[in-house]
Amino acid sequence: MTYLAGRGFPVPEVYGADGPDLMLQRLTGPTLLDALRNGAVSVSGGAAVLVDLHDRLHAEPARAATAPAARIVHLDIHPANVLLHHDQAMLIDWRNATEAVPSSIPRSPV
Repeated sequence: MTYLAGRGFPVPEVYGADGPDLMLQRLTGPTLLDALRNGAVSVSGGAAVLVDLHDRLHAEPARAATAPAARIVHLDIHPANVLLHHDQAMLIDWRNATEAVPSSIPRSPV
């Protein structure tokens, strides 16, 4: 997250880390899911937010992986993991994130 924040990607700022414990910037605002449910964001607007985050993330080079096509992959981008903090979409819940070639990740059936 620190790496991505330094590159301008919308994630909470990391103030400190000790093993599995993180001290993060406190974000305020609804999740994208809540904004979709209450009509503050349209379905097409919500979809555009998710596509934008996905595309921006996959445009970032991996931090440590050596494969040229490797990228940071979140593996759990959905409306409940996007907070609308001061009208900016911030991607949260990075516990499943890894570095890989995006096209090599098996897709789960919908």
